[in-house]
Amino acid sequence: LPDFIRKIRELGFAIKLDTNGTNPKMLKKLYDEKLLDYVAMDIKHELEKYSDIVATSVNLTNIKASINMIRESGVDYEFRTTVIPKFHTPEVIKTMARQLAGSKRYFLQEFNEKHSIDKSLNNRDSIFAPQNSPILNDVLDFCKKNFEEVGIRTL
Repeated sequence: LPDFIRKIRELGFAIKLDTNGTNPKMLKKLYDEKLLDYVAMDIKHELEKYSDIVATSVNLTNIKASINMIRESGVDYEFRTTVIPKFHTPEVIKTMARQLAGSKRYFLQEFNEKHSIDKSLNNRDSIFAPQNSPILNDVLDFCKKNFEEVGIRTL
């Protein structure tokens, strides 16, 4: 990865890294070599239940190390969560916001069920649905208290 990024930089491009945070050693290497201009990390769920949503064992020490490294790096960044109605209630999102409080940016992204392998996942109860705008606004208001910038990304 570092070699590839160097080649892209040589072409004059800025580098944005999207990460799931499972490899803080690589992240540190990229930071140490000053190869990154922006980092976006997917936050899948509240930390205590992370393994539930990814359906595999997750090293939370690595996830937490990546979160802290990103926050302290001096490189511009964001955290984001793709909101899956089956897993992300307003209370879960608020818990996640508390766990990331003090970070620069946090974005909630609408889940696209059309591209999901798991057909049991759907957007019928999405906080992004028009009828749920008061719920979404409440979640956003809560998040705004914990981050410099909060936003939503819809389909």
